[in-house]
Amino acid sequence: FFTLYGTCLFIWQRNKVDYAGTLGLTYAHTYQYVLRGSSTISYIIFSCFMLYILTLTGGLDEIPFLNQSFLKHLWPALAFFVPVFLFFCPTDSLTESCFGVIRNGFRQRLDLVKEMG
Repeated sequence: FFTLYGTCLFIWQRNKVDYAGTLGLTYAHTYQYVLRGSSTISYIIFSCFMLYILTLTGGLDEIPFLNQSFLKHLWPALAFFVPVFLFFCPTDSLTESCFGVIRNGFRQRLDLVKEMG
């Protein structure tokens, strides 16, 4: 969803559509921010998915601390909770590397949630 939304923002900006005024967003809400955040969250979810598959198929059995049975429940939980934590984290210092925004990042993420709802 976020990738499609970022692509829409890119197309609107390219065609000089005032999407910030139309959608009631701040002008700091850009397609770069949305696409960078969506790719970061996709990397996290894909990594957790691959570790989950490796856990189920026994690919991690050779690593001593990764062959416990509780890990088959840990990877799906991390795939859900880590992106949610990053998305709703109120401090931009923790999410700067994920979303690439130094200030007003939390406000932009809330604007994105408002736009979805």
